[in-house]
Amino acid sequence: MAFFNNKFEIDEREENLKREISSFEFRKETIILSIDAEIANLRVEQEKRFLDAGRYAYEVWNKDKSQADLIAFWNKVKELANKIAEQETKKNKMKERYDEEIKIMASNLNSTMNISPSSTSGSIACPYCGAGISYSDVFCQACGTRLKG
Repeated sequence: MAFFNNKFEIDEREENLKREISSFEFRKETIILSIDAEIANLRVEQEKRFLDAGRYAYEVWNKDKSQADLIAFWNKVKELANKIAEQETKKNKMKERYDEEIKIMASNLNSTMNISPSSTSGSIACPYCGAGISYSDVFCQACGTRLKG
């Protein structure tokens, strides 16, 4: 009977890990979409600045046929380009962070799913850190994760 109880607990942990992985993947996608939207907004503003600068340069040239002082426009365009680059970097870092977390959780899930109770040792792997635990452990001795209600 203890085997079935332990099997049920392992199945429950697997389902919890699967839900947690799905949640992380959803959060990752939500954050990436949010950053992509910010990048798109910055690019729209950047394009508007390019158009404004071109219009201004034409008006000044048309008026007195001289070079327009476009430093303020170019500085704003450069500022927007820097903000876009910052957002791209932020997006890549967030994506790497979430991918690493998901990879760790998937690894824990895989180690949990491949558990076969040893008739001699009576131990399994912690679903969170992978350390050896016994069926009777309430907490993982390595990471302190609560294993049982």
